[in-house]
Amino acid sequence: MAAVRPVVLAGPSGSGKSTLVKKLMNEYQNVFGFSVSHTTRKPRPGEEDGKEYHFVSRGEMERSIDRGEFLESAEFSGNLYGTSKKAVRAVQEKNRICILDIDVQGVKSIKRTDLNPIYVFIQPPSLEELEKRLRGRQTDSEESIQKRLSAARGELEYSQQKDTFDHKIINDDLDKAYAELKDVLQEVRKVSTRGQQFHKLQQCFAALIFLHFGYFCHFKCLVFFFFFTFLAHFSNYMGFCCFLYFHVVFFRYFKSFCIFFLF
Repeated sequence: MAAVRPVVLAGPSGSGKSTLVKKLMNEYQNVFGFSVSHTTRKPRPGEEDGKEYHFVSRGEMERSIDRGEFLESAEFSGNLYGTSKKAVRAVQEKNRICILDIDVQGVKSIKRTDLNPIYVFIQPPSLEELEKRLRGRQTDSEESIQKRLSAARGELEYSQQKDTFDHKIINDDLDKAYAELKDVLQEVRKVSTRGQQFHKLQQCFAALIFLHFGYFCHFKCLVFFFFFTFLAHFSNYMGFCCFLYFHVVFFRYFKSFCIFFLF
């Protein structure tokens, strides 16, 4: 089965992307998976390696980028940031919808790959409000704040271009923005669920074909071993298919016997 389309959340620093992702992961931790980015900056108070970011040295990250291990990478305020292919695969292998929290530079890089995600832009209500949020963190220098505000202006301009994002959410109220984000992702979840069910049905029918072929080739023991292994793993679907199969076989080979008792 082709992997479910990832979801890219983009927006200026201070727009509330990380807060929305945390709320989403807390409520739907078995549905969505967060792709943990890499960075060369130092951890902020309370941040954990492997949770908010993978904190690595500049040399290590540059070597990984040169080896083609990153989907996107960018430099901001003297630090490298990036999303590794391994981080995305790790989420998809758990059969979860991958969430990527990246900036507009990363979006531009992702658009040159075959990842084909759904793009969602988280927008602050105004640059004034964004500046207020950045200063409220009390973690950035004045120089860093001005760089972030300058970058935000470019990101907002980019978001206004045609077909850059599939959805845009203005984060002027956290609960409202989160509700809008859930509405957007609800469609992604429906596609994911349908895809998983179709994949299981494909495996069910493949098992039935194998059973049917093996039964008439007299490999009953081996066939039934594999069949009931499939049955245990895909019980919701295989139980039904098993019933149908033996129903057909029963009426095919014991039709006379059934008719005798019916009448």
